[in-house]
Amino acid sequence: MFSAAGCGACTTALAESRSAGPTPVEEIERREESLRLYAAMDRLPEKYRTVLILSALEESTGEDIAALLGIETNAVWVRLHRARAKLADLLTEEEQP
Repeated sequence: MFSAAGCGACTTALAESRSAGPTPVEEIERREESLRLYAAMDRLPEKYRTVLILSALEESTGEDIAALLGIETNAVWVRLHRARAKLADLLTEEEQP
């Protein structure tokens, strides 16, 4: 017969294993989503892809991106807005049958 203490220990161990990180299935799903995202980013026009990568992945500021690319800061924000909108469109297209 199971004791209450043993049951509590099992529950605690199970909770700890769940909080230790993603399950293998969750990890595969995360990787597949990342691959989808990167594939869609590759389809963006270069001027949009560049500002998106510098902003999102390199964590560069708008001012730094503008200086690096030799464009106005406002142009960076416009390109980022358009890049995100186009990326959303590309990802939505992939989901449709």
